Amino acid sequence: MTVAPVTDVPADPIEQLPKAVYRTIVADLYAFIPPPTLTDPELVAQRVHAAIGEIATMVPVNADEANIALRVVICRANANECSRHARMLFNDPTPAMKCLAQANHFERTANAAHALLLRIQSARHKREANPTTCDQDAWTIHATEGYLLRADGQPVSQPTPPPAAEPEPPRSAADDNSFARCTEAEQYALIYPPRAAAIRAHRGFPPDARYDRPRSDLLRDILASTSPILKRIDEEYAENIPA
Repeated sequence: MTVAPVTDVPADPIEQLPKAVYRTIVADLYAFIPPPTLTDPELVAQRVHAAIGEIATMVPVNADEANIALRVVICRANANECSRHARMLFNDPTPAMKCLAQANHFERTANAAHALLLRIQSARHKREANPTTCDQDAWTIHATEGYLLRADGQPVSQPTPPPAAEPEPPRSAADDNSFARCTEAEQYALIYPPRAAAIRAHRGFPPDARYDRPRSDLLRDILASTSPILKRIDEEYAENIPA
């Protein structure tokens, strides 16, 4: 009896893509984390594994978040290396101060990247709370990966059609009249929620605002309102308003 030869099934490029992303991240860690004077393979691996643990604590769930977390740990490592150089130059204040300035620059960059990651994750959590939006995002990611891999010449099948959006429930007459029953301050907040949130956060018209100032009486009502509409907008836009 002749046994048919076993042929390897080619790996799906879409499934291989996350592995390629994380392999690249680990390669960057080996390239940028250990100090250039560190040559012991065991110590180099310890530095990289510690950086991997630090990235994991930032809970990245996709390539974008993982690369931002990578930026954080690389900048922190560079800040430490610049500080170490400054200590070695304690007898030469001018270059030592330059090294410390560079360390502060890397530390600020790391903090800014970490803050960016937290904002991106907060926005993702809000979108994931809506199952329809979450399904549409997952399809968009998958389709974009497929289009880019096909542009690279990879054998990727066409994506399935996007998920159908759930039909909106029929609107009642009460819904149609709800806006008309709102106070002028509530109507302003519903039409311009970021503006209303900024006005209430600054306890007045923001000095750097690039939109028209509301009338004095309307501005006063927006600030004084205890409406659930205004309170909800305060909570939704609190993270996006600079202090």
